[in-house]
Amino acid sequence: MRPPLATHTVLQNRYRIVRVLGQGGFGRTYLAQDLNRFNEYCVLKEFVPARGEPHQIEKAKELFKREAAVLYQLRHPQIPQFHALFEQEQRLFLVQDYVEGKNYRTLLAERLRRGQTFTEAEVRDLLCKVLPVLDYIHSRGVIHRDISPDNLMLRQKDQMPVLIDFGVVKDIASRLQASGATSVGKLGYAPSEQLQTGRVYPASDLYTLAVTVLVLLTGCEPQELYDDRTLTWRWQERVSLSPHFTQVLQKMLSHRPGDRYQSAKEVLQALGETPATNVTSPELPPVNTGPTVVARPVSPPPAVAPVVYSARPMVTAPKPSAWESPIVLALVSVVLVLGTGTLSWFVVSWLMQRPPATPPVWDQPAATPTPSPSPTTGPSPPPLQFNLSLQTGTETQLEQTLAPGQTHTYIFSLAKPQQLRISFAGEHLSSVLLTPDQRSLPLAATWQEPLTAGIYRLQVTNPTDRPRPYRLSLLLSELPPPAPTLEDIPITLAEGATQTKVTTRVTPTQGKRFLFTAPPDQGLLVELQSSGMATLTCRTPDGRIIAAQTLYCTAQPTMSGTYSFDVTSTDATTVTLILQLQPPAGS
Repeated sequence: MRPPLATHTVLQNRYRIVRVLGQGGFGRTYLAQDLNRFNEYCVLKEFVPARGEPHQIEKAKELFKREAAVLYQLRHPQIPQFHALFEQEQRLFLVQDYVEGKNYRTLLAERLRRGQTFTEAEVRDLLCKVLPVLDYIHSRGVIHRDISPDNLMLRQKDQMPVLIDFGVVKDIASRLQASGATSVGKLGYAPSEQLQTGRVYPASDLYTLAVTVLVLLTGCEPQELYDDRTLTWRWQERVSLSPHFTQVLQKMLSHRPGDRYQSAKEVLQALGETPATNVTSPELPPVNTGPTVVARPVSPPPAVAPVVYSARPMVTAPKPSAWESPIVLALVSVVLVLGTGTLSWFVVSWLMQRPPATPPVWDQPAATPTPSPSPTTGPSPPPLQFNLSLQTGTETQLEQTLAPGQTHTYIFSLAKPQQLRISFAGEHLSSVLLTPDQRSLPLAATWQEPLTAGIYRLQVTNPTDRPRPYRLSLLLSELPPPAPTLEDIPITLAEGATQTKVTTRVTPTQGKRFLFTAPPDQGLLVELQSSGMATLTCRTPDGRIIAAQTLYCTAQPTMSGTYSFDVTSTDATTVTLILQLQPPAGS
C-alpha cells in the first residue's frame, strides 16, 4: 500500500491536505481545505486497493467511478454531498462534504467511561431520524452496506445523525480478492447473506442498523451478544426494553432476509411513525429516481399543420418506358441465358480437344532427388537491444515480432530492491531474465519475484524457422512491508484502581502487545488514542478475536485469563492505551 500523503500537499491545485482522518483495508480518508472555496473544509477519500492484478485494479477503478457517479446523485441533508472525482499520480480520490461532529462510537465510549449507555428513548429517536435516510437511498437503488456506530455522525450544528462512509469502495475492492466472499461490512454487524454471498438488500441495511442500536444500548460488541452456536441474539440478558420495541428489533434481526421488514417505511410504521416523503436538500435540485436511466424533459408535441387535399394531383406521373414492361424483360432474360450456355459449350469443347503442350509434371521421372529449399537463404537477423525505463506502479506493455533465430534483449535497472511482475505470451519462444550476478532465470507465462538493485537483461529468443509474435508486460511495485514484531508490555492495575493508561511509541516494523490478566465476570473497556495510523486488535484468553483493526473494544463479562491487545501502525506514532474495569452490565 502506498504511504499516505504528507500534510500541506496540494492536489489538483485546489485541495490542501490537513491530516489523515482514518484508514482501512481499501481506502484512506483525509481532512482537506478547498482553496477555491475560501479554505472550506472537505473530505478526500482515496481508493487504495491492497493487492490484485493490474487489469483487476483497473476494472475496480472503473467500477468505483461508475458507483461514485450514482452516489453523486444522492441529495439529502443527512448524507455528505459528493462533489468531485479525480485521479492524480496513480491515486483515485473522491471529494465530499466535511461533517463536523462526533461519530456514535466516540459518543458511546464517552458514556461508557461514565458507566452509562444510550437509553431506549434515545435509540428510538435515532431510528426515527435515520430510517427516512435509508428509505431515500433505497428508493434510488443504493444500499449502504456498512452501517455501524463508526459510520453514523452526530452533526454538531443541528444535532442530526448523518450517514457516512458508504460501503462502495470496500464492495468493489473486495472483488480483487481471490476468495468469493465479500469482506464488506464489519464483523458482527453485517448479515449472513452479505458476508457469505455478497448479496445485499434494503433488509440488509435494516439488520446492520438494528445491530448498531443493540451496541449503543448495551455497550457490548456484537460478538458478545450473538451466540454463534445457536445462531441467535442474546441481547435481552443485557438490557430490558418495552415489549413492542423488543419485537421490532427482533424482526429487524431475523436471520433470513425475507423474515425482516422489507423497507424502512415498514419499520417506521411499526414504530408508530408516519413515513415522510423523501427529503431533498433545499439548496440542491432533486434527481431522477432511477440513477441509471437517462430521461428527456417532457415537452408538448409540436403543432401539426393542417393538410390540404387538392382535387387534382400536383405532379403528373411519366409514362412507363417499354423496357419496364414485364414481357420485354422476360424475353431479354431468355436470350441472355441461351447465349451464355451456347458460348460455354464451345469453350469447353475446344479445351478438351486441344493437345497438351508439355506432359504433366507428375508424369516425368526424376533422375535425382531434389533437396528441400532452405527457409532462409541469407544470414540470421542480428539481435536487437532496447532500453526500458520502468516506473513504479505503471505497467509497461510491449508487442513485438521476432524473425527466425532472432533475439530481443530489454535492459533496465533498479535503483533499490523492488518487486517485479512479468507476463509473457509467445508461442514456441523462450524468455529468460539475466540478473546482475549473471544468473539466468527462466520466465513462465506469469512470473513475480523480489529483485535487488542493479542492471537486468530480459531476453526473448525465437528458435523456430518462422516469424513469431509475442506480448510482454512488466510491472514494478514496492516490496510488501515485513510483518511488524510485537513487543510484550504487561498491564497491571494499582491496588484499588479500576483504570490505567499506558503511553508508548509504535512504528511500521515494531508494534506493541499489551497483556492484561482480567478477573472473571467484569466489564472490560479498552480504547486506543493515536494521532497517526495505529489500530487495535483484541483477543480473549482463548485466542478468539473480539475486535480487529479498530480503536475500541469491550468484553462483558470477562473470562478469567490474559487478554492481549495488539497495536500496530503504518507510520511512526505515539499511542495511548486506556484500560478500564467496570462492574458487569446489569449488576
